[in-house]
Amino acid sequence: DVGRDLATPDDKRDGVYLHQSDVDLLEKIIDALNEEMPPLRQFVLPSGHPVAALLHVSRTVVRRVERQIVTLEKSETLNPVIRKYLN
Repeated sequence: DVGRDLATPDDKRDGVYLHQSDVDLLEKIIDALNEEMPPLRQFVLPSGHPVAALLHVSRTVVRRVERQIVTLEKSETLNPVIRKYLN
């Protein structure tokens, strides 16, 4: 939905594809998963299992996209929910 919101020209769009309810649902899922985990006692370093390393790489890619979205917002009108969702 993020890609569709970004790729569809305003004159071809019949509304936004990403909504605040999507952000709210994602936050609920994150909160539920965090409740199952023990409290962090140290900084998490990108190492260990290969899947964990891939998750760290994915996180850095999404952060890069967030920065590009902020830059793009300076010249284009974007759905403000996109930045919230990526964050």
